[in-house]
Amino acid sequence: MDAPIMIDFAGGTAATSPVRVVPTDASFVLQANAQTVAAIAGFTSIAVLPDGISFATAVGGVFEGTLTMVLQWSGADPQIALDNLVPGAHGGPATISWPTATGEETQILSPGTPLTLTGIVGS
Repeated sequence: MDAPIMIDFAGGTAATSPVRVVPTDASFVLQANAQTVAAIAGFTSIAVLPDGISFATAVGGVFEGTLTMVLQWSGADPQIALDNLVPGAHGGPATISWPTATGEETQILSPGTPLTLTGIVGS
């Protein structure tokens, strides 16, 4: 299945480089009619790979903005992990939103702790 997910970076800072968003039992996909939007300050380059999204940045780089991406999976609900980004002065480093049968779900995405996208639905 495919579904759009959105990660809202809220001022977390890079502990090391690269900062990564890593899926488990899923992959990020680039599709002809799907949009990848990376309106994020704080990084010098981005690499979108099936096993994760990597942001090259200076240590201490502050991440503000939104990443919208298509997630592809089959079977169990996938997980997303955030690596090398720590909370900044504005609180948690990021939230993640995904579609469910009852509407959009939004949770805090903490570094080093994979978050299961419970109830995710897609096409």
